[in-house]
Amino acid sequence: MKTVLVVDNQPLILKFMEELIDKQGHRPVLASSGLEALEALQKVKPDLVFLDLVMPNIDGQKLCRILRSDPRLRETKVVILSAIASEEAPNLDSLGANLCIAKGPLPEMSLHVQAVLEDRVPWNSHPPLVLGAETIHPREITKELLATRRHLELILEHMSEGILELSGEGKIVFANPSAARMVGVSELNLLGKNLLDLMGKEAADKVQRLLEEGLLKKQPVRAAGPLRIGNRKLEAECLPFRANGSGGMLILSDVTPIHRTAELVEHTLDKAPLPAFMIDTQHRVTLWNRAMEVLTGVSRDKVLGKPADSSIFYPGPLRPLLLDLVLDMDLEAVEQLYGPGAISTHPVFPEALEGTGTFLLRGKPRSLHFLAARITDSEGGLLGAIETLEDITEREELQKHLQHAQKMQAVGTLAAGMAHEFNNILAAIQGYAQLMGFNIPQGDANENYLREIEASCQRAAGLIRKMLAFSRMDQSEKLPVKLNQVVEGVAQMLRQTLPPKIQIILDLQSGLPFISGEYAQLEQVVLNLCLNAKDALPEGGEIRLCTSLCFLEESFCRSHPWARPGHYVKLQVQDNGLGMEPEVLDRIFEPFFTTKEPGRGTGLGLTIAYSIVKSHKGYILAESPAPCGRGSSFTVFLPVLQEQEMALQQEQEEKQKAPKGRGERILLVDDEPQLLDIGKKMLASLNYRVDTASEGREGLAMYAKGLQEGDPYLLVILDMAMPVMDGSQFLSHILEIDPKAKVLVSTGAALPRENLGMELQRSVGVMEKPFELELLLKTVRDALDEVLDEPRV
Repeated sequence: MKTVLVVDNQPLILKFMEELIDKQGHRPVLASSGLEALEALQKVKPDLVFLDLVMPNIDGQKLCRILRSDPRLRETKVVILSAIASEEAPNLDSLGANLCIAKGPLPEMSLHVQAVLEDRVPWNSHPPLVLGAETIHPREITKELLATRRHLELILEHMSEGILELSGEGKIVFANPSAARMVGVSELNLLGKNLLDLMGKEAADKVQRLLEEGLLKKQPVRAAGPLRIGNRKLEAECLPFRANGSGGMLILSDVTPIHRTAELVEHTLDKAPLPAFMIDTQHRVTLWNRAMEVLTGVSRDKVLGKPADSSIFYPGPLRPLLLDLVLDMDLEAVEQLYGPGAISTHPVFPEALEGTGTFLLRGKPRSLHFLAARITDSEGGLLGAIETLEDITEREELQKHLQHAQKMQAVGTLAAGMAHEFNNILAAIQGYAQLMGFNIPQGDANENYLREIEASCQRAAGLIRKMLAFSRMDQSEKLPVKLNQVVEGVAQMLRQTLPPKIQIILDLQSGLPFISGEYAQLEQVVLNLCLNAKDALPEGGEIRLCTSLCFLEESFCRSHPWARPGHYVKLQVQDNGLGMEPEVLDRIFEPFFTTKEPGRGTGLGLTIAYSIVKSHKGYILAESPAPCGRGSSFTVFLPVLQEQEMALQQEQEEKQKAPKGRGERILLVDDEPQLLDIGKKMLASLNYRVDTASEGREGLAMYAKGLQEGDPYLLVILDMAMPVMDGSQFLSHILEIDPKAKVLVSTGAALPRENLGMELQRSVGVMEKPFELELLLKTVRDALDEVLDEPRV
């Protein structure tokens, strides 16, 4: 007894074949579609298969190829039942079929089927036989329908889009070559499979939602975003389901090349040194590159997929950013937000808008140049907008220094050119006044007038001498000078001349190296800075003079364009007086600029100090903490004598051979990314385990986590001045978490330890920026050695 599988979508044929096979004593297995046949083949191994050539879903040709691709069915004989044998002779060799029976009158078909069941047919004939075709006449309408079908099959075969037809159960009943290529499975292996089983969970969930939405809406539905199947990205669209809900069609488009190009562009932008971010047409952020993270301190995870948050750049209520307005082409709003003329079109890209402004980043004002433009496709369709930012704070600072230097040079040139002529005029006035004094009797009323003329000439000559100093600074002879001696001499004189209510406090580092300078000029610098401080103390106070040796690192010089790396003797003159407003601070070194009443100063004191320092190849900085009223500080950097600089460099190299760490864990907390990067690399190279935090709250969380995991931080190096949570608040919180926490404070302000808050006085040390590598390593090592000697509970 043979097991015979019959596959046909016509119930009459199935009934006819079932009775005939059963009558011949064989076991019939019936299937009304290609899908049912595939399911039946999983349960039985037929000896003989009769299958209809033309069926919906999986047709006879595809089913025949599937049968012949299964090694288990290699010996199974396949007979095609064809109703179109007279119009289109089947290519049985290509299908792998053994025989074909033309569908016609049932009595005639019955004879051919019986012959097959009784093995009374030539199974191995070449080409395989078509039984009964000679008795059926060709039909023109059938030929036309077959030609139309072949035309449609040709279109589907060569379409770039993938076409998948699904049954009501989600099984694939048709797949064109493009779909098979996109899914990465051959057509024969696709048929009968559940589509969702061929893809990952994320893509399967998307397709499931798409099919459900298509069934609900009865109209084409496109998937939100591409599907990832294997290494391809596909866009999917679901066509309307049939009215009875028995199936549907999925159209796939391979967008892998487009997405690879987009990923390449995104990767390139991400690596670009210029901060950039992009939004889509819904104003959602789609790109936030690494340079943007460094500039703003905001990670991409917090902004991607969300509207751009203006609070990252501006305090106060939310407002649209320039690229938002460019996307909407709302030029009126651009002018309202930024002011008339503040934003202009780019000279090379007229469709882009650019401007400059001050933004609050990481709690600090920064000057930025920004440019925004729309992004369109090749046909002009809007895709989104992009904005690039460039931090020009240092550039503007450098320009400011250049302009100031040009002003000073102009004053010096003017002084050099006019001083001689003015002195000649003054000499004549003074000479004639003295001659008149010889010719008038003693006690004459005009005698006092002549004395006033002479005194005025002397004052004018003194003023010209000061102006002339600008053009002669570099001409003075420089000799080795100990700055401490200069400071001590000026301090002694000031203590004798200033009111008792003003105290002079010295904090001088001993053993400072020589500097190359002109002693009298350096005295003038110290004196002028102290007299300026005195004017800020009308009610009395303190003037503190500090000296120290420092090394300006490359990182410091990058953020201060006027500086050059090397060893410097540093002088700081600080007062606790009235302070200076920002607009005063910007002009403090300008010639003849003064805030005093007329007649109480020429406005040249600080200008002369600036010029003398510059002629000594040094630098001078003025600072006054906001708000006004918290004193002022002037810092002078003077390079050490060249011969001693070489010795110090050698000493520096020896000191850098510091004892290595033993894997101790250190936490750096600072809001300056460059300082975090330098500190981490410096300490990590010496075998310390270093983590970094860009603000206080992040640092506290990391410290607490280390304690919980049993791997605590043995030392925290903390920046004192940070936005959101400053050093004092951080130390207070960390001591609550761990009373034995060891914290090393770094500060840009020269403050004695006793002037720090109570919490900061509990730190293991205070280092003043910029600090020397030797000092950092020694302080870290000493602090860690102290920690390791203490038992922790």
